[in-house]
Amino acid sequence: MMKTVGDGNDKPRPASEELPIDINYAKLADWLLDRQKIKAEWRNALRHIQDKVGSAVENLPDNPVLNAVKAGINVKEMNYITCKKIRDVMTSEKDTAQKNWLGQYKNQATKEDNVHLAEATQIMMQNVQFEIPAIRKLLQQTVKQQQELHRKEGEYKKGAEDYRQRYKQECDKLGIEGKTVKQELLKRSEALPQLYLEMIAQLKDEGVVA
Repeated sequence: MMKTVGDGNDKPRPASEELPIDINYAKLADWLLDRQKIKAEWRNALRHIQDKVGSAVENLPDNPVLNAVKAGINVKEMNYITCKKIRDVMTSEKDTAQKNWLGQYKNQATKEDNVHLAEATQIMMQNVQFEIPAIRKLLQQTVKQQQELHRKEGEYKKGAEDYRQRYKQECDKLGIEGKTVKQELLKRSEALPQLYLEMIAQLKDEGVVA
């Protein structure tokens, strides 16, 4: 959705007089070209600008804030927005305030012949046709995987509880708590000598002959 703003003298119109225009995103570049908002050779101009900016970024001054911004940028994918971020840092930081030559990418290079508009159109088309569908597909896969993991988690919890109950039953049979099995079993074995003595005494009382 785009809106026309201003008249022949570029004077702003009241909001009530703004005219919405529906433009298919895939035809936006042609729409700009037909109205001479961009030139037919804008792609060549954009590549030329990107080559210059790529070289400029590699030679940026060493600055903690700049380095943080650069860390999240792929030089091959530099665009008007990323350059604006760097330009803003360079003009705000004391160490780089006098080194804002990269700002020309925003102020002159891309805005000349509205290359930045053509670039934005290209990015939008790329996002709509490829990036967003890919993210949507990844999201669906992630949700499905999450649901499967929740299901398995429930099964594992149920299995763990079943084994916990069986373990307790076996420990009860052995007369131990099951916290330190080895020590508890050794403790139980200490009662064996006395048990044997009681058994022998019982046998003698009953007159059992060996």
